[in-house]
Amino acid sequence: MSNRAEQFLAFDALKGLREALKEKEKIKVDKKDISEENAIKINKTLSQIKKYMIVNVVYYKEGEYIRLEGIVSKIDKVYKKIVIVKEEISFNDINDINII
Repeated sequence: MSNRAEQFLAFDALKGLREALKEKEKIKVDKKDISEENAIKINKTLSQIKKYMIVNVVYYKEGEYIRLEGIVSKIDKVYKKIVIVKEEISFNDINDINII
């Protein structure tokens, strides 16, 4: 009897459909230019950040702004990139950053 009930369990008939619909629901935005004042604040904060600090960052990626909080696992001042947990972010894509 329990085997018969399994045939009526919900399943995802079209694999990936839910993810595709969620992606479609996202509204793509253009990257905003930051003010000179905000750029100075970001550069000052980036110069103070060290590995293993916890930061909160807002950055632009693929048509949307993302907020991420986590531990800095790498900061590369030569190539101008910061890695928070496993997410690599270019300094140019950062819209706001704060040390927690």
